[in-house]
Amino acid sequence: MARKITSEYGQAVFNLPWLVAQEEGLFADEGLEVEFVRGRERDSHLAAETDPLQVDPFWRHAPFEEQAAQVFNACEWGQIRRSDESRVNGQIVSMRPAVVSQGIFVRPDSPITHPQDLRNKTVAVNFHAGSHYLTLQMLEGFMDREDIKVVHLGQARVRYRAMMDGEVDAAALMEPYIALAEKNGCNLIIEAHYAGSEMAAPDIDAATFEAVNRALRKAVRLINADKRK
Repeated sequence: MARKITSEYGQAVFNLPWLVAQEEGLFADEGLEVEFVRGRERDSHLAAETDPLQVDPFWRHAPFEEQAAQVFNACEWGQIRRSDESRVNGQIVSMRPAVVSQGIFVRPDSPITHPQDLRNKTVAVNFHAGSHYLTLQMLEGFMDREDIKVVHLGQARVRYRAMMDGEVDAAALMEPYIALAEKNGCNLIIEAHYAGSEMAAPDIDAATFEAVNRALRKAVRLINADKRK
C-alpha cells in the first residue's frame, strides 16, 4: 500500500521538481501517493504593514499548521523562523531543490537607478519570505538597516501591481514577474539568488522523506535534461 503524503502546492518557480515528480510517476515509483493542497490564496494579509511582528509567519502556509499538509517548502530564512514558532512541531528536513533569484524593480518612469537611491524608499515585500529577507540582505551593503523601508503587501502579483500603480517606490519580484516587469519596461536595480528548505510534520519519518528526495532528485535530472519541456 502506498504511503500517502500531503504537500502544499506552491508556485512553479519553487515547486517544479514536486510537480514533475508527480506528473512523471516518480513518487509512485517510490511507493508514495502525493496529494497537493492549496496554500492560502488571497491578495494580501495586511495592507501596507511595516512591522513584521504584526504578520503571522504561517499566513501563507496555514494548511501546515492546520495539519492539512504534511510538507511544504519556502524561503530558507522564513523556514528557520517557522520551525521555531510551529505549534505542530514542524521541522526543517532538507534544502529545497529549486534555487531561485529575486530582484528589486522600479517603474519605467522612476528616477531610481541604483541601490543607494532606495534609501528611505518603500520596497514591497512579503514578510517572512524570500522577498523580505533577500531585500534586507541586498540593501544592507548600501545603507543602514533603519534606512531600508520594506512594506508587506503579500504575494508577488500584489507587489508588482502596487509598484506599477505608484503605491510603493519599488518591489521585490521573482519569476514570472521578473519577466513581466522586464517586458513592461521596468528597471532592475539589484538581483540575487536565495535558497529554500523543506519543512515536514513529525509523522514523516526519515525513510519516507528519503523516498521523497529520491523522487525529487530524479525530477531535477529530468528538468535539467530538457528545460523546454
